[in-house]
Amino acid sequence: MESRFLQVLIVGMAMSFAMMFEGCSRGDKVPECYKDEYFCAMLADSMMVVEDDSLLEQEVGSFVFNSSKRISLLVPQQLENDSLALAMADFYNFCELMEAMYIDHETYIRYQEDTAEDYLLDEWHKIKCPDKLTISFVDSLTGRNTIVECPIVYDTMVRRRLNEICDAHIDSFLAGTLGSVDSVDERLIVSDIVEKVGWWYPDFITEDEYDTVLAHLSPNAYLPADFPDVYETYLVDSANPTEEDMLKLRETYKNTTDYDAKLACAFTMLGIWGHEICDNILDDVESFFESGKYSPMLPLLWRAYRVFYCYNYSCPSTFCYVPNSRFNYYRRLIAYTYLCHIHNNPDDNWAKLQYYYLCQENSIRKFGDYLFGNQSGAEHIYLFWHKSVL
Repeated sequence: MESRFLQVLIVGMAMSFAMMFEGCSRGDKVPECYKDEYFCAMLADSMMVVEDDSLLEQEVGSFVFNSSKRISLLVPQQLENDSLALAMADFYNFCELMEAMYIDHETYIRYQEDTAEDYLLDEWHKIKCPDKLTISFVDSLTGRNTIVECPIVYDTMVRRRLNEICDAHIDSFLAGTLGSVDSVDERLIVSDIVEKVGWWYPDFITEDEYDTVLAHLSPNAYLPADFPDVYETYLVDSANPTEEDMLKLRETYKNTTDYDAKLACAFTMLGIWGHEICDNILDDVESFFESGKYSPMLPLLWRAYRVFYCYNYSCPSTFCYVPNSRFNYYRRLIAYTYLCHIHNNPDDNWAKLQYYYLCQENSIRKFGDYLFGNQSGAEHIYLFWHKSVL
């Protein structure tokens, strides 16, 4: 029987070793690059993206129920003795499962009056945890499915509790009690799991310290000293960048050799409305995610990418399909990059903080604070107008 390492390596064979480390040394400060065979296995698992593309190409008005796809994080073999890495991976996969449950329930409620209930119930049951928790990769180039023999969560107590929660969640849903505070099953309370897998979280942020966080994680921190404030000049609702401002942004993006500064420029470009920006910005941003290079700008860039992608390839309606599977495909690549970075830099509390929030970032939901469509509009406001960095 093939070892887990060889199984992952087989999945990643679609990515050549020449490509694996391409561009890892660009920039004045050489960025850390974690595009190893495990990263490439997850990169090759692109069927989620292919499916999203096909759904987005459907005729307007062909609304169908789509259950969320779980895209779990794999821990590389070299990190399996790192208790920090295992707990962080468990936290990611726990959050991913909880969000998938929420999204499926929300989608069911949205479509139950328009589709046969039996069909929807079949779709809903897809979220139920299997007895043997494994991660499956599908190579979109070959169509082959490879099961990687590793648990979605490594902690046995958490694994047991997740199975209980899956069962209880289904029962509560069928009984029509989900969301009712008075009738929540005790098995759905997850505080014990959060405590078990979130012990590494650097819980040091107070209201007084938030300005420090904002300054450290803001894109302004990674741009040249003479560069204008990206929010006030380009992004907030009242921003009105001049042609000179736009030229400076484009030239800096094109010519900078600093990797973090390039990603900060890309983030800014994704948030500008009403101005011509880089023609290939989405392709560029996806290549950053696929590079395996660490940058503290990656989580913000991913959030901006989701907003821009929804605006250009979907629609704001609560009925429109939101390509969350595509977004979470890239989130997993970023999470893996962060996991490896934190393994090598265990005292980097800023990176731990970003990873913690990345794990808990909601998918783009149908309903929420934004009342004029799905929540991509709310994310735009939080991210660019309110300067949210976490």
